[in-house]
Amino acid sequence: MPGLVDFHVHVNDPGRTEREGFASATRAAAAGGVTTIVDMPLNSIPPAVDTAALAVKRTTAADQSYIDVGFWGGAVPGNVAELRPLHDAGVFGFKCFLPHSGVEEFPPLHAAEVAMREVASFTDCSSCTPRTRTPSTPPRQHTARTTQTSCPRGHAGRRTWPSGR
Repeated sequence: MPGLVDFHVHVNDPGRTEREGFASATRAAAAGGVTTIVDMPLNSIPPAVDTAALAVKRTTAADQSYIDVGFWGGAVPGNVAELRPLHDAGVFGFKCFLPHSGVEEFPPLHAAEVAMREVASFTDCSSCTPRTRTPSTPPRQHTARTTQTSCPRGHAGRRTWPSGR
């Protein structure tokens, strides 16, 4: 039976679990027919702006998730060197804000062009979404536990779907 993939989810875990954690977010998603969520990098403490913070989010999600969970990485001032390691760790794309994000832990990226150049250098062109609601690259085609990615420049790649279970 097919399921839905929600690529824009804000789970506030760890750090703001009283708002919503992985257990409640993934149970609610499953009840609505969603089989996979991809969590945005902000709203949790720490935000997923480096591999250490991503590891904390993955560990937090691992024992609480009722469905598959993937992650976005964050682009914030001073973490351009962290973008490639986040990409290599399996994030599905990058989120940045040009105005204030609404949380102090995820400041606006004033040098967005530098971060976007770094992201564009990745051979499979994971998307960077500065204040947009959906990825700027074409939709990814989900097959089993891997994803085919492509971009308008003709790059293609195969990404492992990071499971929350």
